[in-house]
Amino acid sequence: MAPRAGKGKTAQANDAVLRKRMLRVEEHLELAQFAEGEFGANAVISNYINAAIGAGDVICGALSGSYNRSADHFEAVRMLKLVGEKRRRKGFEHGATKQDDGQLQRCRP
Repeated sequence: MAPRAGKGKTAQANDAVLRKRMLRVEEHLELAQFAEGEFGANAVISNYINAAIGAGDVICGALSGSYNRSADHFEAVRMLKLVGEKRRRKGFEHGATKQDDGQLQRCRP
């Protein structure tokens, strides 16, 4: 069964949005690293989790042009699967073959 995105809310991701989101990811990573020596585990874990969620948004936005805005963080996983399925189908339409090891390879002319 093909994955379906669209269950949650999404937002358009242009270059400016992606840059802003990536800055937030970097901020959370820096805060988590700082908190490792100064504060409790909750501060560290929360910042690493927020950095991971933001990184997922950036990856999703870069690949699909939109990113997850719902409280369901698994929506980003569904969106990435959908992008992968579309790219895989597009590859097959343009002369790609699937090798025995599962890698997608372009046919040589």
